[in-house]
Amino acid sequence: MVCSAAAALVQVGNAIETNYMVPLMGRRDNDSVTSSGEVKYTFVVTNTGEESINVRIVGLNNITWMSEDITPQINVSKGESKVHTFEDDSRSVRGSVYSNQTVMVRSDGYFQLQVFVNDRGYKEGFLGIPQSYLNNGPVEPFNASEYVTSTFCANGGYCQFAVSAFVNDTTVSIKFPHSVPFNITLCKQKTFINSVDDPVITMGAFDTIQFESTYDLSGVHIYSFQPIAVFVGSRNLTSRFAHTIEQLVPSSYWGKEFVVRSNAVSGYGDIVKLTSSWNRVKVSMTGFAPFVISNRTEVVARRIDKGTLTHIKASHEIQVMKVTGASYTRGYATNVSLTYVPPLEAFANVTKGKCYDGATTKLHIISTQTRSELPPLPVINTTLVPFTSVYEHVYEILQGVYNVTMPSPEYMTGILQCDTAHMPLVMRNNQKALLSPLVQTEVIVEVFERACREGFHGESVYNETTRNISAHVLDLNATTMDDDIMMLRAKVCGEGSLVFHTSSKSVHLLFSKFRMVIFECTSDHCTKPESTASWFNKKAGQCGDDMLMYWFRLINDSHLCYGEGVMPDKDDMCNDASLKSKLYNLTGSPTKILMSGLTASAIFNYGKVHVILLEVGSI
Repeated sequence: MVCSAAAALVQVGNAIETNYMVPLMGRRDNDSVTSSGEVKYTFVVTNTGEESINVRIVGLNNITWMSEDITPQINVSKGESKVHTFEDDSRSVRGSVYSNQTVMVRSDGYFQLQVFVNDRGYKEGFLGIPQSYLNNGPVEPFNASEYVTSTFCANGGYCQFAVSAFVNDTTVSIKFPHSVPFNITLCKQKTFINSVDDPVITMGAFDTIQFESTYDLSGVHIYSFQPIAVFVGSRNLTSRFAHTIEQLVPSSYWGKEFVVRSNAVSGYGDIVKLTSSWNRVKVSMTGFAPFVISNRTEVVARRIDKGTLTHIKASHEIQVMKVTGASYTRGYATNVSLTYVPPLEAFANVTKGKCYDGATTKLHIISTQTRSELPPLPVINTTLVPFTSVYEHVYEILQGVYNVTMPSPEYMTGILQCDTAHMPLVMRNNQKALLSPLVQTEVIVEVFERACREGFHGESVYNETTRNISAHVLDLNATTMDDDIMMLRAKVCGEGSLVFHTSSKSVHLLFSKFRMVIFECTSDHCTKPESTASWFNKKAGQCGDDMLMYWFRLINDSHLCYGEGVMPDKDDMCNDASLKSKLYNLTGSPTKILMSGLTASAIFNYGKVHVILLEVGSI
């Protein structure tokens, strides 16, 4: 590699009201040049102030070192959204590079910026974050900008992240995790910058650094005492054109509580990536055993099934990113999107904007409002988030322009979906809950004494030669269930088995993605098996890759209430009107549960949730 010298760009212009930095992350290899029309960049500018504003989209060129207007000045009236699209990809930053080439969007007033990237039909986008928000968040009030990257390129291609500076003499510290096993090198004038050196880089105003690798770049820690903008993404994921992009939110705006909906278009579901801001952060997540993120800036991943609505609570602030469009097989993902999920502490009473022309627009809004209390917009679905008093409302806006106002004093948060592009509706943490109390149903997560290991809690072993099964044993004398709900994820090939042992008999519950069978045995005989068809796991994925979801509850120490799915419905707890759950008389308190796979080794991830159900109004 040869490093060439380059002049520094002097910061120009007076202070302005609103200023966004938008480095165009490269969609091709270093030596590839795209022609006009291959890559389209769409900027949606929405006036959020009280007066008309003028907006400039300015390109900074690394050859002439001068600012250049990409578009004539745009006048935007109060409350109006205007769209500008350009098809010049020559300004994109390619490969791992130190560059002066970026785009700035600036105005003499307040406005919201949404950016969409269309690479031959593969569409992705992000919500811009203005300079004034980048180093004054409520969680860490000292003037610093801290970020942790979260990327996805498991289906192929390159993971990327970019850092842009707003002012001269911006010092940026970058620490790579050990999961990146090789050195990434780029040049700054005549100096090499190596990722293995945990570089500290001094940047000029409007400079951009981009790193990319075929390895996942999640967990890179980026820190500066000056305002910086950080972007993550990927390119060439499943073809030459599939890509992701998202502007990261500083850690000072992270939160403790989230609602995540899987908008997957494939049977694989979505991937949720959680990043910790502290050591030993305890996390509860609907459908999973409680777990601990051990180290600060550590990133862990969970897969959620298509259509699943997941509630996440953490003991300290975390970052949640969602990957939509992934697949089981490398090279076979659909349009992939990477999205920052806003915490429930980030909310507003108004959300407005626009998708690009012709896009199908959906708003996934989280609010305390019931459907009857919503503004008069076309709601296609309303769902009560399990064990909370917040609702998810899905709006479909045919014309692409949206403007939703909640009646005072109500607020909302959520995700915007423009075809395959996803982005948050809001990002600023208000350092208070969306409502108080946030959760009307008391949910207290109690972790078993044994620490929950990453990926599983117990394992049964199947010996193919002898056909003997070594079951995983849960001792209920040491870990009582009381009236709590036990959540179970079982990774099995074929059928799995749960055996509840009491002092006089054993109750056998066999399960697969097609059915559930229950029977009991004493010392001299077994009863006739009772079978019920599966309703939740019927569309599970390939054998060996799917996680089957179940829940169990002991009632009065002697009756086993059980069902399929992540958690029981609020009105489906083995009462007289129950349709999906089943009740079985154990005629005694169980002392242990044996968990095993019947034809292969199996993995079990389980945990219990103590729940006091309160009456919640129907939708």
